[in-house]
Amino acid sequence: MQSLDVIQDNIIKSKRILIINDDLDICAQLKNYLEQKNNRYSVEIAANLLQADNLARRFKPNITIIDIKDDSQTIFEQLSQFKNIYPEMECMGISSQMQIKTIKQFDQNLISGYLYKPVDTEKLIDAIELLLSRQELRREKENALKKFNSLFNINHELIFDLSIDGHILDINDAAIRFIEVEKSEVLNRFIWDTPLAELGPELIIRLQHILNNDYELEHSFEVNLNNAICDQRRFEFTFKPVQANDGSVREILLRGEDVTDQRMTEQKIRQISYIDQLTGLSNHAWFYQNMNTALKKADRHGRCCAILSVNIDNFSLLNKQYGEHIGDAMLIEVSRRLNSCIREGDIASRRGGDRFCLFLDEISDEEDAGLIAHRIVKTIAYHSPLDQEHPSLTASVGVAIFPNDGRNARSLLLIADATMEAVKQNGKNSFRFLEQD
Repeated sequence: MQSLDVIQDNIIKSKRILIINDDLDICAQLKNYLEQKNNRYSVEIAANLLQADNLARRFKPNITIIDIKDDSQTIFEQLSQFKNIYPEMECMGISSQMQIKTIKQFDQNLISGYLYKPVDTEKLIDAIELLLSRQELRREKENALKKFNSLFNINHELIFDLSIDGHILDINDAAIRFIEVEKSEVLNRFIWDTPLAELGPELIIRLQHILNNDYELEHSFEVNLNNAICDQRRFEFTFKPVQANDGSVREILLRGEDVTDQRMTEQKIRQISYIDQLTGLSNHAWFYQNMNTALKKADRHGRCCAILSVNIDNFSLLNKQYGEHIGDAMLIEVSRRLNSCIREGDIASRRGGDRFCLFLDEISDEEDAGLIAHRIVKTIAYHSPLDQEHPSLTASVGVAIFPNDGRNARSLLLIADATMEAVKQNGKNSFRFLEQD
């Protein structure tokens, strides 16, 4: 008895035909005839398009023969959806002479051919072979065009055409320029026996692993490569098996794109998105997003946290009196001092202007938050960050405790802001909790 793997392998190599007809007796007769007529044919039958869809996922038909009994729009809409899922499949319609006129009104990409009822079996064989030949020619043309475009038209990428054991069959000009060798020096050599082994040892390790384990699958990965002058660049590589006409994998297309500048730009965008450009603290958007996440985690583990709203007293007057460059220097110094007051795992952010916000993770109780708030007030007022002629800075701090004062970021920030404003109205240069009734 043949194993399941052998049976599946035979199905893949055969010409697969799916017949859709609710008359299963006729389907069975056609199946027996086709498989006896040509042992290359493998035939499955389905009573409707729903059954056909389930079969096609496993069977992957080259050709679907469908019996069309009426000219309703529904059947063609279903067939169109079916064809969208399996675009390489050819469809052949079987119907009466009158129904054929309706079939012809539809897109020829949907119905590739048709036969009148009753079916002439010899004409059926001819029509199947014609569609299979058309399908094979189209596949060969597409494969040849893809290979040509990949190897020769994408000049900015490093392109290697490899055998499945790692020999270089072809290489494009960009790759030659990168590793600075003559093409004749690397052709038919193992890729790890070329200068690329020194320029990109991480790449070679990844390639050897893939070729030894799952070279029939597509892969994508990023590695660093040093060029000939030891300038390190970041490359994104795609590893794509190229199938021959019989479905076997005989070649590998390896393409590497230099994404160094793109990754640097992405990093800068992330910094702009999450970092306050003046002080280097996180900005409020990033702070708010991560605070919500941290509060959910604290809630799951039953931990206590605190939010501190910090405002520099009389900053607008100082900024106006001494100028924006002095004001910026003040904000940078305040940011440095805030960072010195908090623990690893806590977060300091600038909300904008002279307003800051701190998240204290995993505190024991309100007293812990009070100690840090007191430290902030004293540290900011310790001495002037400018010269002796300029006044010292002071800060007002409002404190909100999770979960006692609120259970989400919005409510806690509102309370912290309100308590901070209460400090400013009562002499400034201090901190305050929410007063409990």
